[in-house]
Amino acid sequence: MIELVSVDDNVITLENIGGKIRDRRMRFGWPAAYLAEKANVSPYSVIKIEQGEVRPRLDTVLPILDVLGYELTMREKEWSQ
Repeated sequence: MIELVSVDDNVITLENIGGKIRDRRMRFGWPAAYLAEKANVSPYSVIKIEQGEVRPRLDTVLPILDVLGYELTMREKEWSQ
């Protein structure tokens, strides 16, 4: 499972990332169609992601995150052998 960790250490998964996307979009005062146009994805995709009805693919969610001013970073997790 892919997990994204926000600045406040809340775990964000592909299943719950839609709420973060919707909150940020609404803070900017943008309609879903505007975000979709800027991210070059379909408005349907933005709406379904925000509603949590789909698990977004990275090639869909990365441009959305970029437009919203988020960046996705990857780090090696701690594990024991």
